[in-house]
Amino acid sequence: MKLFINKKLFDHTGEVIKADGSANSPAAKLGEICTKALLAETQQDQNADFAVKMRKWNIARSISKAIAEDGADDNFVELPVEDLDLIKKRIGTVYGTGIVGPAINALES
Repeated sequence: MKLFINKKLFDHTGEVIKADGSANSPAAKLGEICTKALLAETQQDQNADFAVKMRKWNIARSISKAIAEDGADDNFVELPVEDLDLIKKRIGTVYGTGIVGPAINALES
């Protein structure tokens, strides 16, 4: 499935979500949110085996590589459904509702 990495996220009022929350910061983009969710370390992650950690690392690396290659709004990376499911779970674990809702909606649209 295609993950449109430069897709901007919008809050519940339709306003663009800013990367760091300040008015002057760039828009938060789906690829960056996914990468941060995959690389974040939670309490549960500390006990995960290396295969799980490497899977998250490799997915994050492929997303980051695609971000670096092209800044076009329609730029995407092709990922298996299983990887997108993992990304959704990670976003749900790492972020609050204000990011989870827009990010999951963007992943599913």
